[in-house]
Amino acid sequence: MSEITVLMGVYNGEKYLAQQLDSILCQTYKEYDIVISDDCSTDNSRNIILQYKDKFQNKFLVLENKANIGVHNNFQQLINSADNRFYMFSDQDDIWLPEKIEVSYNKILELEKKYGDNIPLLVFSDKILIDSNENIIAESSIEYEKYNVNQLTLNKLLIQNVVSGCTVIFNNALKQLLADIPKEAVMYDYWAALTTAAFGKIEYINIPLMKYRQHENNVTKTESINLLYFIKKIKRQKFCKRYERNIKQAESFYKAYCEKLNDTQKKLLEDFISLKSASFMQRIKILHKHDLYKQHFMQKIGMVF
Repeated sequence: MSEITVLMGVYNGEKYLAQQLDSILCQTYKEYDIVISDDCSTDNSRNIILQYKDKFQNKFLVLENKANIGVHNNFQQLINSADNRFYMFSDQDDIWLPEKIEVSYNKILELEKKYGDNIPLLVFSDKILIDSNENIIAESSIEYEKYNVNQLTLNKLLIQNVVSGCTVIFNNALKQLLADIPKEAVMYDYWAALTTAAFGKIEYINIPLMKYRQHENNVTKTESINLLYFIKKIKRQKFCKRYERNIKQAESFYKAYCEKLNDTQKKLLEDFISLKSASFMQRIKILHKHDLYKQHFMQKIGMVF
């Protein structure tokens, strides 16, 4: 019996969709099902999905939207449609390595044994970055982006998400808290990471379990952190503009979970939200007080300006 549901959102993904589905179907661990929500694709995606559903009838559940609802609402619909013990997000254009489900499943079982199944649990992994032709850009996304995965706390995640949704597995306790992700969320996976950091446990698997395809249609872009990146960010916009979406997300997070947050978490969020109107010196004080700096040295410097 399946304990894992893979949640895949699709929109005009015909170019890479079959390859991604094949990589999921070739997993070493076989006890899972797949729910796909096609968001009114105008290409051949729907036909590809139906072909796989016909061939693997016991594996697929296909949701078809009557109107295009966008990536946020499409994944919200997927989250609310499933009822299982564990869940995994899937993009339409990546390639899963054969052991992705097995390794992720074993790790979250370890977490559940340690902490129980009544609190939100989320596990994520590294990923290989590839271009549209499968040429390797970086063997490790975490190293490429210079993330510190030892800092998975609420304060650090408020300012910078390091959890990539296409790499995660999470439990039903977290799923229950994701039933109504607000439109102010930067992304559904970012909201899931914040929620787990506040109320549960996050664990990182220090090996890549998938190939993440970088191309012109990606919803989320991955950039190397270097001097050019730093200069572009500083020149592009001032602090409040750069972190406007993070602050709006924090406001919604505070509103959604106010009754569940402890006093320390409330103060952290209140101070973080106040950054939108803080003076230069007030901002420095708040950033220092809650250690809200980003993880890379040049990014920390950039936050001051």
